[in-house]
Amino acid sequence: MAETDGHGHGRMARSFAALLPPDVTHNDLVAYVKKTKDGKMMPGIRKSDRLKEYESALTAHLSNMALTTETLDGPLCETVKLCYPPTDSHRAGEPKTTKPDMDNVVKTINDVLENVGVIANDSRICDLRVIKAYSEPAGIFIRIEELEDVDG
Repeated sequence: MAETDGHGHGRMARSFAALLPPDVTHNDLVAYVKKTKDGKMMPGIRKSDRLKEYESALTAHLSNMALTTETLDGPLCETVKLCYPPTDSHRAGEPKTTKPDMDNVVKTINDVLENVGVIANDSRICDLRVIKAYSEPAGIFIRIEELEDVDG
């Protein structure tokens, strides 16, 4: 949903995806070899099927976010809350200190935000906060706003 309130900055978009944060990240790549037209074997790497499936599910959730706002352009401030379901040994509110690494998860999320048109380019994000914790409900909360002045 696009809004103009927030912290006295520019336009803002936010969303809650009722989708478990990924256990697969942009690092989940698969090596392959393909034959070129001239018969040579050429090595390459591609996204794993698990990564493609997760990106597809996340795209479905974040496409709604793209429908309610114009593409946000820099500089951008982003907050991402990765909310994992509590377990027998981890109660709601506890930080999650195990894999996946939050920077790798956020890379996947930001690639999808760019692909669906919420943000012009993830290089525009200059202020980032990521929280990884056990929480009810589980899911991914994202808030992005255009900054008018990075001094504040």
